[in-house]
Amino acid sequence: MLWWTLRQLKSKDPETRKQAAQTLGEVKDIRPVGSLVNALLVECDHDVREEVVKALGKIGDIRA
Repeated sequence: MLWWTLRQLKSKDPETRKQAAQTLGEVKDIRPVGSLVNALLVECDHDVREEVVKALGKIGDIRA
């Protein structure tokens, strides 16, 4: 499941990326932190960026 959600984080569809970020935040697994931080750096959509920030906050890893 994690690999699929990470793949969705790179989707062309902003709603899919937003859902992926929400899912990753709910799982609270530290493994996707690097991908989430990268998404935050390259993401243009405000709503997706907001969900990525929320997910990183829920995970609570110091790299975030």
